[in-house]
Amino acid sequence: NLAWRLAIDGLDDGLEQAHHLLSELQRPAEDTFGTAHMQTIAILTTKARVLHDLKHRKAAEKLMSEAIFRIESVYHGKHPYALEAKRRHSILLDAVNQTSAAEKRLVDVALGRVEVLGREHKFSKESVEDVERFLCTPGRDAELKAFIANLNEATVRSGSRNLTKETVKFW
Repeated sequence: NLAWRLAIDGLDDGLEQAHHLLSELQRPAEDTFGTAHMQTIAILTTKARVLHDLKHRKAAEKLMSEAIFRIESVYHGKHPYALEAKRRHSILLDAVNQTSAAEKRLVDVALGRVEVLGREHKFSKESVEDVERFLCTPGRDAELKAFIANLNEATVRSGSRNLTKETVKFW
């Protein structure tokens, strides 16, 4: 909690302290709880955030990838816990100029959330809006149509009603 609070404050000294604390806690947490325990994953993801804020973005992205790998070793890839980690990973991918990978990750998160949580869930709606921000730009009509088709399939799997191109941006 202290490391998380130091990270939230965002001050350079606090970020360095948070990184030190999290680094010290990581091995004992892995040994005590296991590598995929929620506490261990929280250490990894918070450490990734701290590294990002310290401008070590590639290291942060790699650590977040490791956290996702560990989560998926226990939970299925569409588990809400895994989907949230993937959403955060997209932020780090974007920060290291891997825009295409970040966008792909956001599409996967949106489709997964619609399928698992349902179309009307707040997180599903937010994720679809994230995708809209980059697909509803000129020249991306084919990608938008493909996303809508995939979104309709995910909607059917979740038991919700289908969308059209016109309803996506207002959803």
